[in-house]
Amino acid sequence: RDKPDVDWWKKAVVYRVYVRSFQDSDGDGIGDLQGLRSQLPYLKEIGVDTLSLSPIYPISVGATSDTQITDHNAIAHEYGTMEQFTRLVNESHDLGIHIILDFIPNHTAKDHAWFNESKQSDNRESNPKRNFYVWEKGLRALHVDKPNNWRSLYDQPAWGAALDGGRSEEFYLHQFKATMPDLNLRSSEVKELLNKTLDF
Repeated sequence: RDKPDVDWWKKAVVYRVYVRSFQDSDGDGIGDLQGLRSQLPYLKEIGVDTLSLSPIYPISVGATSDTQITDHNAIAHEYGTMEQFTRLVNESHDLGIHIILDFIPNHTAKDHAWFNESKQSDNRESNPKRNFYVWEKGLRALHVDKPNNWRSLYDQPAWGAALDGGRSEEFYLHQFKATMPDLNLRSSEVKELLNKTLDF
C-alpha cells in the first residue's frame, strides 16, 4: 500500500466555495450541496484539487454569521442532508478532489443545547455543562458589574449576562458577538467533544 501524501495541501489548488450562493439545485434561491455536486466535473476540469466549504452547519434563526452554530455534527436543512453530503464527499474523492470543512472551536451559538444547559445553574458539580463555557462573577457584591474591562472584537463588553431564562449571577465570555459564547477550551470534556467532531 502506498504511503499517503501528507503534504498534498502544499501544492494543491484550493477553491473556496461559499455554498449559499454557489449553485442552487432546487430553485429556492439558496445554494446547496446538490448544486455543488453537479459542478464537480467542471471544477475538476479547471484544475481544482480541493474544495474548502463555508460552514454548512445549522445556525441560530436570524443569525447573520454562519459561525453561530447550534450543532457541529449536522447539516443545515437549507443546504441538504447528511446523505447528500456523504454523496458529495464520495464523488469528490472519486475525482481526486479533497473536501475541507470549516472547524469553529472557539464558540457556539447562544441557543446551542450546551449553552442552554450551561446557563441554568452556576453549580459546577450538579451542572456538568457549566464548565463548557467561561463564566465569571462580577466585581461587586451584587454581581452587577462585569468581571473586567475586556472588549470583544466588535468593541463591546466581552461579558454577557444570561438573563433570558438562566438563573446565574455570573457573566459569560464572548470574544465575538454576545450571541456567540466562548467555549472553555481548558475543559478536557470540551476538547474531547471537539475532537469527536473532527473525527465525525
